Amino acid sequence: MMSARHYLHTGQRTSHAEDGREIPCEGSDQDASFGVGAAWPEPRFEVRDDEVVDRLTGLIWCRNASPAEFPFD
Repeated sequence: MMSARHYLHTGQRTSHAEDGREIPCEGSDQDASFGVGAAWPEPRFEVRDDEVVDRLTGLIWCRNASPAEFPFD
């Protein structure tokens, strides 16, 4: 089962069986059972000293793509 914190804004409002007929969304684990997703924070990205934080997902990236600064030539 997916986490209660669902990030995708798919807009899906109904759930469907494999044959295409509509089924109750509750417990289906399809997108519509999670609503329309979490609202995107504004601003979404927060720049800190050496990192960038995605305030929606909580992921953190290094601002420098080559933190070890190896010579590539």
